[in-house]
Amino acid sequence: MAPYQENDRGQFPSSKDVDGYNSEEALQFWQSRTEKHLSPEDARQIRENLTGLFRLLSGWAQGRD
Repeated sequence: MAPYQENDRGQFPSSKDVDGYNSEEALQFWQSRTEKHLSPEDARQIRENLTGLFRLLSGWAQGRD
């Protein structure tokens, strides 16, 4: 999978726009790291939260809020 690139507006794609996302693979990845049973919704929320975190960090690094 190619690294994420900023679009013409200087933004990274939303998590819904990222090609090659495999929700089952993500669920397995996160499930292997916890004893709690994770649902597909849990995996979706983890993905959305991480996307938000990295957007925030990227904005800070570029001097944006």
